Parts: sequence; structure tokens; C-alpha cells
Amino acid sequence: MKSIYEQAIGADFQSLHPKLQQKFSLTSQQHTMARSVGVMDRIWGGAFFMKPVLQLLTKKHLTFKERGENIPFVLEKVAYQNQAGVECFAWIRTFQFAKKKRHFDATMMYDAKTNQIVDYLGIDQDVISTIDYTVLDNGGIQLTSNRLMILFRGRWIQLPKWLDGTADVREWYDENHDTFRIRVEVSNPFFGTIFGYEGSFVTEFLPIDQVPKTALLWRGRVGGEWSFS
Repeated sequence: MKSIYEQAIGADFQSLHPKLQQKFSLTSQQHTMARSVGVMDRIWGGAFFMKPVLQLLTKKHLTFKERGENIPFVLEKVAYQNQAGVECFAWIRTFQFAKKKRHFDATMMYDAKTNQIVDYLGIDQDVISTIDYTVLDNGGIQLTSNRLMILFRGRWIQLPKWLDGTADVREWYDENHDTFRIRVEVSNPFFGTIFGYEGSFVTEFLPIDQVPKTALLWRGRVGGEWSFS
């Protein structure tokens, strides 16, 4: 069984660094979670007038208003099958600020008809985007989101550009320091950077016999009953 990323990226998947291949090849059949722990050197972005919106989106695990340096970070990646038997891949990110834990979550699925990854964002999964992938010269990966769509009255509606946000994620393996490095920036064409973060982490692969509740996103469109295939 190929992972959703192997299916979407195709032959270029073999050009990824072996450490990234190991993470992005996880499937529900493996009963394994990739747990990454590290520090974000800095978290930046978001003009002062955006703070009320950022605070609102915090509840949906879409972003947060806190900024800073040397912020402890945990990323859990879990592959599982949802109640419809569709392979899902959850990204559960936790940022430990001095007084608060903040989250930036997503669950991805592969659409065979379009050969694209569909990214269901946040805990409610009522905002989606398709994802483009590029394998970098250093064996890293670049993930770039396309236009956002929101679920409104049972239909997916494209957001206007002034409400849109494009995510650029770059992850690679630093062999000199034996660590993963990541840089993420979410931006808007009119308001600039909404938020960004960069730092490093190490990853361990843990056997699991059930999907963590943080990955299931019970209130969402993709979660619910689960199984390993």
C-alpha cells in the first residue's frame, strides 16, 4: 500500500531524502505514529489589526496570535482510515508558549481523480485547500497550498482573495546536525504574512494500536470512527 504522498508525488518521491521518505510513506497499515519534538527558533507575522481575527481562528486550530522565540514544538503525524474507508493523514501541531498551548492542525486525503492532496484545515475541517508538492535539490520537500474554500450551506465556496491565505511549507533533513528543519509561512496577498515559524526537531516512530484522539478531530468532516487497514 502506498501512502497518500507517494501516490500524489509519483516517481519524484524517490528523490526525497530517506529520512523524509520514511515519514511521508506512513500508511494506516503500519500502525505507527511519527512524533517530532523540537523548538521553533522564531514565530512571527500578523499585523496588530489582525489580532482579533487570529484570536477567533485560534479556536478552530487554524492559527494563533502569540509570537516569540525558542518555542517548544510537537508534531504528531498519523495515518488512519476514516469511517468511509478513506486513507487520512493527520498533522497535529502543538506550540507551547509560556502560558498557553496553541495548535495548528490539518488532515489530508488523496484525490485519485485529480491526483492531488486535499488538505482539511483546523479542528472543524470546514476550510480546505489542495496542495502542490515540489522535491527540493537537497532532498527536502516544499508544500504549497492553493486557493482556500470554505463549507457554506453544504457547498464548498472559494474565498475571495482578500480573505485567502497561502501556506508555504519547506521541510528538509540537516545531516550536519542530524535533525529535521522546517520553515512555514502563511501569507495573504493584501496583508502580507499572517504567521510563520521556523526551527528544528527530531522524530521518533512509535507503534500504536489506536489513533490518538487529537488526530481524529471528532468534530470534523474527515474524522469519526476510525480503523487501521
